[in-house]
Amino acid sequence: LEYVACEMDSEAASKYSLECVAQAQVRPEKVQHCVEFGKGTMLQIDSEYLTSLVAPKFIPTITIDNVFDQHVQDAAQVDLIGTLCTFLMHSTACAQHYNRLAWQYIF
Repeated sequence: LEYVACEMDSEAASKYSLECVAQAQVRPEKVQHCVEFGKGTMLQIDSEYLTSLVAPKFIPTITIDNVFDQHVQDAAQVDLIGTLCTFLMHSTACAQHYNRLAWQYIF
């Protein structure tokens, strides 16, 4: 989630930057290996297969534990990170998300 949150707030991937990889504390060599040896492609194919199982009427569609819930989908369209954080409350990215929200109300 830390990686996704960073990518949504930046253009790191489109600039071929590993900024979000580092911020999410993922080793860059793991990412490089994933890209160079086809793991990324396999993950994408797996994702396509899992998407076909849900047969969504809309892309992107959010599923949690392979279950589609229209309420979760609707919430994710408005606030993806906030919605994911309701399921991943102990994630560092979620703590940062909620801290940013709190600072907005304070200042």
